[in-house]
Amino acid sequence: RLTAILRDLPIHWRFFAKTEIFRRMKGGSGPEGVQAAFDAACERFPELPRPRPVREAAE
Repeated sequence: RLTAILRDLPIHWRFFAKTEIFRRMKGGSGPEGVQAAFDAACERFPELPRPRPVREAAE
């Protein structure tokens, strides 16, 4: 999930977003923990762009 978030952000936001995600992980793990940390960063910094939603592959 981290890779997908960072890939879809403008280059100048990637380092900032990664740093904020790691800072906010606080015991969370996996894709859900990364997403929750990114959502928290977006709430704190509303100017942080949100990448398009993740779509699951068709089965």
